[in-house]
Amino acid sequence: MRTFVLLCAVALVSSCASKGNVIETSGTAALTDAEVARVAISNALSLLTVDGKAVPSPRGHARYEVRLAPGSRRLRFAYEENWSNANEYDWVYSDHAVEIVLDARPGFLYRAEYPEPTNLREARQLAGDLRVWIDDSLGKRIESRQVAAHGSPLTRLIGTRAGSAAAAAPPPGANGDRVGEAEALLAEQDALQRLKLWWKLASTEQRRRFQAWINGAELD
Repeated sequence: MRTFVLLCAVALVSSCASKGNVIETSGTAALTDAEVARVAISNALSLLTVDGKAVPSPRGHARYEVRLAPGSRRLRFAYEENWSNANEYDWVYSDHAVEIVLDARPGFLYRAEYPEPTNLREARQLAGDLRVWIDDSLGKRIESRQVAAHGSPLTRLIGTRAGSAAAAAPPPGANGDRVGEAEALLAEQDALQRLKLWWKLASTEQRRRFQAWINGAELD
């Protein structure tokens, strides 16, 4: 329930809404496709903000689409993908978010592209140096630039707490907003997948203690 409220609050504050695999941004809901610019995005690219406002990213779709009011628009992306096969499993998150400034023209369909990895090694390399680009209406390629640290939800949560301890006077409510964001992102991941990942990372002693806890021998 808490996660649902958090996600709804983000949608209301940002004036953005998600319906199926389409994200409406400020002022686009009542407009036709001929009156807005549209950007098709792979699900592995998480659209974080448009013009500095958070947007809800649809889950469960191979691709999704964002509708933009015409004009200069700032789109911020991160790479987030679950890689798993018979031999390896990992959630991969880009170290940094990147941003593209797009001159959005009505009636155009743009595509946000990136060098799609074919295996986990390539995915981790991409995460360390994310590149995203959009070809504009004239065929000119617009490359992204790094703008902020990203990382996994847990990394962001830990970074928030470490940063708040070192900061002299963080803005009121800033840490709570970041913690809530991390909690919401963690909640979107499948619990079984997260357990498998933590089991893989745990030491032999940690696994033993966890099994003891499951069996009721260790309750703290």
